[in-house]
This record gives sequence, C-alpha cells and structure tokens, in this order.
Amino acid sequence: MTARAQGPLLASAIGWLAACGTSSPAADGGVTGAGGASGGAGGAATGGATGTGGAPPASCPGAAPQAGAACTTSTTCYYEDCTDAGRTVAMCASGAWMVTTAPCGSTICMGMTCPAGQICVESGGGALLVSCVQSTCGTGPISCGCLQSCAGSCSLSGSAQSGFILYCNTCTSNQCA
Repeated sequence: MTARAQGPLLASAIGWLAACGTSSPAADGGVTGAGGASGGAGGAATGGATGTGGAPPASCPGAAPQAGAACTTSTTCYYEDCTDAGRTVAMCASGAWMVTTAPCGSTICMGMTCPAGQICVESGGGALLVSCVQSTCGTGPISCGCLQSCAGSCSLSGSAQSGFILYCNTCTSNQCA
C-alpha cells in the first residue's frame, strides 16, 4: 500500500478514536441518524446515508436511479449489484440524480482487502474493529437493514470505483478508552 493510500485510512482510524461518541465520523459529508437518515452531499461519489436500526433513507429508490431522473431530497445512495450493474453511487442534487457506476472490484479496508461483493465495516468504540461483510442488499440501496452489520451510529461512504465503507461508532457513552 502506498503512503498516499495509507494517509486517509490512518486519518479515519485516528478520527474514530478521537471522536468517540460523535454522530458523523465520516469526513466526506456522511450523515447518520436513528433508523436511517438522509445523507449529506459530499464530494464526487461520496457522502453518507444510513443509520442504526435499519432502513435506507426514504429518498433512496429501491433500485439505482437513471442519471438525470428527477429527485427531491439531497441525499446519496449506494448500490452494489455485482452480478449485473456493478457498483453505483447516486447523488440527488439540484433536483436530478447524478450517477456514477463502475464494475465491482476489491475494496481496501484498513490493511485488509475485501473481495468484490463485500463491504468494509469499521467499528470504533475504544478499539477499531475492521471486517469485510457480504453485501446482502441485492439491487436495493445498501443499508444497515440489509447488511445486518450495524452497531451504534453508522454512516456509509465510498465510491463506485473503490468500494464502500460502513463506519459504525459503538461508543454511545462518550467515555471510550
């Protein structure tokens, strides 16, 4: 792994440990909330959309939208359908979906490599636990409800090209060591 690739990963880990108990550990615009909150607009193909308890944001369509289709709520939705469409990031901005797609591939996950079809999960709450989990969301938006890997307050980020990372803060007491 190059020093350039390690920098954001190390910053993410340090951010988790330093910000234990915050509601938005993703520095790229991710927003969290109980039951799935709408994500914020991040940079190109980034942002966040998911939360504790389950469902994707109500504004995420059941399947990846077409580029330019009308939308009403600023949000970012993530899809991974490795048998057909590949990875898709759909961002609603200015009333229209901006869509980025790429073939499924591996995802770098804090020194591990998750194979295509798996999501990187980073869980911080005193310690940073990292794992790769199978995406069971089918053609629908990725969410805690279909991943069943969420504990604490979670946000999703990433890109169609490099894969998706679910960040979960399990330190609800704000007193993690």
